[in-house]
Amino acid sequence: MKLTPLNITKLKVRPLAERESLTRVEDILVAPDAPPPPCSAMARVRDCATKIIAARKRGAGVMLLYGAHLLRNGAALLLDRMMARGLLTHLATNGAGSIHDWEYAWLGRSTESVRKNVVTGTFGAWDETGRYLHLALQTGNQRGEGYGAALGRFIAEDTVTQHRWKHASILSSAFRHGVPMTVHPGIGYDIIACHPNFDGAVIGQAAAVDFRLLAASIDTLDGGVVLSIGSAVMAPQVFEKALSCVNNLRLQAGRPIVSGHAIYVVDIQDGGNWDWSAGEPPKTNPAYYLRFCKSFSRMGGTMHYVQSDNVAFLHNLLHELYAL
Repeated sequence: MKLTPLNITKLKVRPLAERESLTRVEDILVAPDAPPPPCSAMARVRDCATKIIAARKRGAGVMLLYGAHLLRNGAALLLDRMMARGLLTHLATNGAGSIHDWEYAWLGRSTESVRKNVVTGTFGAWDETGRYLHLALQTGNQRGEGYGAALGRFIAEDTVTQHRWKHASILSSAFRHGVPMTVHPGIGYDIIACHPNFDGAVIGQAAAVDFRLLAASIDTLDGGVVLSIGSAVMAPQVFEKALSCVNNLRLQAGRPIVSGHAIYVVDIQDGGNWDWSAGEPPKTNPAYYLRFCKSFSRMGGTMHYVQSDNVAFLHNLLHELYAL
């Protein structure tokens, strides 16, 4: 059977302000100076803080790869504080992380009901989200910028439209602090695919720049720290390919592969009740199929799995870093 691609240029989109959004900036943002909530993994938090301080003293990288829920749970101001103190040298998120980021910055609200809106054909079909993100990336492509820098600049500088809640944007904070921020989307993964302007080439060009920037930061990781928080797919999948590229070029140049780094994988799942310090589980164990643990356990250095709420971990980490 021969198929003709769907003509998405005929999609009907609506103003974003008409959408019933499920989260608001004023309800989610966590104040950095507020007492952090209880965290059952405090030993891991303290160990992580100590390693971050040591890494920065020796000039090694500290990278944070995160999923959209970290932003939606209100971590923007916590990360802004860490960037201001020079404690993070690279941030990376997925396409959803960038979309929620922009919506919070522009509208002060984000998140929609997938169940309700798919059946009405309105899921993702919001004019400004698709239009402005494509515009930011198209403009950034002309400057040779990646996805993260292009959208961060778009928000921080109010290039075309005003962003009244830019304090809730991690992308804007990273741009303002000069911290590399990369976005690693999948073509068709994100709601901007539900828009007449959808252009995989524009997205792909920007994402390709960001993949190379991520690899450049991985090249600084000897004795450094990697935080993977709430990213079950993007972080392990992209990190392993970028690390392989770095090691390939290092070996060609007669240099040792990346080593001595500590990896902290934070997720709310139980990690398969497997002791990852004992090595990789057998294929007969369900833990083998937890990609966010298995992939990072193969990435050299030392991998620690932390079962914790993502913002509780990060908020406590920030306060432990203050104490050091």
